[in-house]
Amino acid sequence: NFKLTQCMEEAINKIEAKNKKIDDLNLKIETDSRLMSEQVTKHEGTIAQQTKLIDFLQAKVEELEGRKKTFADKLFGGGGNKENRENHLVVGYQDIQQQLQTEKAKNRKLADQLSRVRSEVVALKTSRSGSESENVPKSVLNQIDPTKTAKHNIPHRLHSGTIKKTSKCPVCQETLGFMNLGQICKDCGVSVHGGCSSKLPPTCGLSSSLVSALQASSPVRPRAKSETRGRSGTQSHGSGMKDRPLPVPPNSIKEGPAQILQRGEWIDAYLVLNLNNILDIYENNSKSIRLDQVSLASGACRVSVQSTVAFSEVYYINSNDRPYTFKLTVHTKGKAEKALYLMCQNFNQKVEWVNKLDEVVKSFPSNLTQAPSSEQEGIKELVATVPPENEILSMEHAQPGIVVTGTIKGLFVRDMNSGKGELRRIEGIEAPIHKIVYIESTQTLLLGCGSDGTTMSQLMMVDARSVASATRGIQVEPIPETADAHIFAAHETKSGNLFMCAASKHMVSIFAWSPKRVEFVIRNKFSTDTYTKCIYFTDSSVLVGTTKFYDIDLKTFAAEEFLDTSDHAIKKILNDPEFKGSEPRQILQIRDASDPEFILCFTRHLLFVDMYGQETRGPIVFNSLPMEHSVVKGLLCTSFSDRILISHLDSKDANKDKVELYTPVPHLVSQSDSRLYYTTSGDTAFNLVALDVTKLNTS
Repeated sequence: NFKLTQCMEEAINKIEAKNKKIDDLNLKIETDSRLMSEQVTKHEGTIAQQTKLIDFLQAKVEELEGRKKTFADKLFGGGGNKENRENHLVVGYQDIQQQLQTEKAKNRKLADQLSRVRSEVVALKTSRSGSESENVPKSVLNQIDPTKTAKHNIPHRLHSGTIKKTSKCPVCQETLGFMNLGQICKDCGVSVHGGCSSKLPPTCGLSSSLVSALQASSPVRPRAKSETRGRSGTQSHGSGMKDRPLPVPPNSIKEGPAQILQRGEWIDAYLVLNLNNILDIYENNSKSIRLDQVSLASGACRVSVQSTVAFSEVYYINSNDRPYTFKLTVHTKGKAEKALYLMCQNFNQKVEWVNKLDEVVKSFPSNLTQAPSSEQEGIKELVATVPPENEILSMEHAQPGIVVTGTIKGLFVRDMNSGKGELRRIEGIEAPIHKIVYIESTQTLLLGCGSDGTTMSQLMMVDARSVASATRGIQVEPIPETADAHIFAAHETKSGNLFMCAASKHMVSIFAWSPKRVEFVIRNKFSTDTYTKCIYFTDSSVLVGTTKFYDIDLKTFAAEEFLDTSDHAIKKILNDPEFKGSEPRQILQIRDASDPEFILCFTRHLLFVDMYGQETRGPIVFNSLPMEHSVVKGLLCTSFSDRILISHLDSKDANKDKVELYTPVPHLVSQSDSRLYYTTSGDTAFNLVALDVTKLNTS
């Protein structure tokens, strides 16, 4: 009997092991079949497109038969010999590509010559005795303000290429040999060694000679008011006609091409600043179709210009394009506040537009409303600070007292338990970190890495203990099938199952943690028609906000709309004209899992619903445009472009119990216990601040 029992136990163990292998194989087969079906669909689509292209080209060839030989026929190989026509088409295209590369090389050569000439002019002018800055040409001074040269922070967009001209590396001053491989900036054309690229200063748009000449010279005097406005005026040292600025066009102060953000997509536009202080935004330079119009100096609206834009506002562009982006905020009386995001072609254009718009905006008193001073003392604590050329994007508590921060220049950690609490950099991660999630059960950190211009955005996984100890050379593991993911969330259910949801431009993917593989395994995918704005996990489902809020079950992966449109109160809000055009932004939970209550954050509306998507209390509507929301100890914290608004959710008199803390461009990054963590920019540093909401004075 003992031997029989032992044999039966061994057989049962073998059967269980076989069943586990069968389950793993079935999961792998299911994943492989799904991936194979996607590849087959992509290949079929590619074949269909190529077939249409072939039919189109053949139709064009038949139309050209019998016609007189044109320049296009000569260029693309058109002629009577049908057998060789396809080869001629390839050769013609290659010739065009070679000519295009030749012209680009000529343009770069001319641009380099122009930059050298300008730097030589500045060097000659600054070498003279007396007031050097007064003799510097205005064409050079208009490109860069020497008093702000140290704040110039435009990173180079480098790519690997062949050095076509012998030059010196601006970092190590060693020679860059002809036809050697190196790193070349796409914008200004500067060339450096591959090993020196990480040490290249962020001076894109400025020649090295010009920067050195301006730094060596004395500070330039501030320009007179008449010069700032672009009009001719008297100068203290006899300016001639050659030193005067060019006359403004008769119908506009300034105009030029740019890009505007509409419905999550950057589209080409043409900006025109008229003499009557109205900014017109057209579709192109023909000015036939107007996209938008903004009055910059009117008593009926308040306009502000922000030269910097937070990462969370424009996460669809890489970090190297963000310095070319600025924002216009317009608040018209009786209407909701709106924001316009604009991106220029280069940094000089952005500086010119921001300075000109700011000059017009500040010329009208209604745009200069002074913010009331805040008397809240002893409620803030400085957690971390970085130089102004860096920017804090995210924060997470990895372990008790260990604060991990993500910046545009990589990952940093601070031990709050130590006396000094210095901010230490984690080597091995150079890309921007826009989100951090700590998984306690696996002791790992999930990192949302944005694009830095040379690499795609990707989700990474690192060991939290290595990060906490600031170990050199930590191992960073990319999570498969998360390329181009701009937002994600992770959650561990009560049963111990770990899930992750990541979203790219038109795809939402749900992953499950496999303890055997020690990695996330994809379970399902959903296509979307727009960017995913927010993701939030409950214990049994995941809520995803695209054009609407959707509820995806974690067992069956069935998706349905979360809001109950049959609810009379919900239906009334959705049909409200003020709600038209609102998009999902964020999801918050304000009650525990036994009786959960959610806040669905739209563009300006906050809807309070239960787990069935039905309204639980009246909505909150903001006149100003809110950026982010967070709930700390029953307090709703909302950030705007110039302040943080804190209010009691259960207060009967909501207006009385509100507290406004004014701070420049706040960005809510995290919350823990009774503390709200946010970032704010200063003149000399970028700060991470902890706000203790229990110490607020609401009286």
